[in-house]
Amino acid sequence: MVNNEMISVGKIKEKHPRDMVNIELLEKYSHYARMYIRMPEEQDYIALLRQEILKRMD
Repeated sequence: MVNNEMISVGKIKEKHPRDMVNIELLEKYSHYARMYIRMPEEQDYIALLRQEILKRMD
């Protein structure tokens, strides 16, 4: 069941990682991982993305 929860990342609203399909999750992680300087909110979002990726790999 997908509830389309949104998370604030700075001024941007992003989908919650658990609501993403695998390719979307990897693309979003790749986007944020390439950023040289990250705000604390972006670092928290990257951690959520990474947790979801690892959970799906089990």
